[in-house]
Amino acid sequence: MKTFDRDDDVILCRQFVVALVDLAKQSGVHPDRVLKGTQCFYSDLTMSNTLISTKEFLTIIDNAVKLTKRDDLSFILGRKYFSSQLGALSQALLNCKNIAHMIKLCQLFQFQLFPFLFFTLIKSRRNNEIKTHLLLNSAIGSLTDNQERFLYEFVLSACTGALKYRFGESIPVTIRLPYETVEHIEQYHVNIGSKPYFNQPLAMLSIDDKWLYHSIDDCSLSLKKLAITEVKNNQKNKVYIGFTQAVCQFIHSNLTYNTCKSCSATTDISLQSCAQYFSVSPATLKRKLAQHHTNFQQLLDKMRRQHAVFAIIENQQSNECIASSLKFNDIPNFRRAFKRWTGLTPSAFRENEQYSLLT
Repeated sequence: MKTFDRDDDVILCRQFVVALVDLAKQSGVHPDRVLKGTQCFYSDLTMSNTLISTKEFLTIIDNAVKLTKRDDLSFILGRKYFSSQLGALSQALLNCKNIAHMIKLCQLFQFQLFPFLFFTLIKSRRNNEIKTHLLLNSAIGSLTDNQERFLYEFVLSACTGALKYRFGESIPVTIRLPYETVEHIEQYHVNIGSKPYFNQPLAMLSIDDKWLYHSIDDCSLSLKKLAITEVKNNQKNKVYIGFTQAVCQFIHSNLTYNTCKSCSATTDISLQSCAQYFSVSPATLKRKLAQHHTNFQQLLDKMRRQHAVFAIIENQQSNECIASSLKFNDIPNFRRAFKRWTGLTPSAFRENEQYSLLT
């Protein structure tokens, strides 16, 4: 699959920027001020196929939040996203017969939906109860705290809003977020519905599988099929993922979430093996990741931390199982790494009420 970098023009203005600029304009902020620092002009927004880079999109987010001083922009942007911003793809998603099908479409058309974030789907089973978990990560490298929070709020508002729209009620989900409790917590209650858990070591949305396959009324499989065909015809082979996402998925493919056995997809998870996978030199891989304000070790630590935390809070695996699946040579090395990632040893993490409430 093709990848894109932060400077590549891949985001449709009409999909994200127009709505964000209009919201800022309603707050008395001139569009030119919101677009400052980008190569996009207000007149460009009237053209249907104007593209900007993810770097420019992040700049527009920063400008809009700073100038409007509003804490609801991300939620408003997300709330109507599925129903009004996606054209034929909206019709396809809103005619799915259950949430599982909606998730599948989100995976297939991630580039059109959320080019800046991606999710990893993982299952867990406990006491005969099966849950589906969506782990959220940046597809475009390191983000500032404000950018990360804005994008998570946007995606969660879009997803929970779509579910409420189709079911006619809020669906019970568990949301974990990696930042401190926000001052505008009322926006979460109003726009997301579920109580989020803050200060968590990962960003994750979890849902019981009994809801995942719960039939949705008034869906049309014929309309869905027609809409998907239209979306595919409009794609013209333009399917990309962020380069950072591609590296994270390479790492993830060599970790095993639901077993104690070490995955044998590659002999190791290193900068060299990753560079070989992408058919570039280690120096080129370093340079490309630097353009995304990150490096291979940071991504490796992040994916391993997520794996270890999930294995503890959801699968209740032992240190030996987790160390093996993460390809650590011995348990002490894993304990030291886990403390470096989370500030706690695995044992202390298991005993911490802040995390045990999630189990």
